[in-house]
Amino acid sequence: MDLKAIEFETVYKDGVISVPAEYRANIDEAPLKVIVLQPVSQKPNKPLRFDAFRIDTRGFKFDREEANER
Repeated sequence: MDLKAIEFETVYKDGVISVPAEYRANIDEAPLKVIVLQPVSQKPNKPLRFDAFRIDTRGFKFDREEANER
């Protein structure tokens, strides 16, 4: 299926996307493929937070040779 592209900006209101008059003559009465791109508002970035934590390693046996075999 061959496609031709027409790009424009418009307003969506009450379920209707208006096609500007200058493009209406270029659109055939056939099924259309519509892709809607909407700008996303940029929220201020929150600073990353890293909380330190402790792990109780008492009683943990570490075998370097066994770890290297994996």
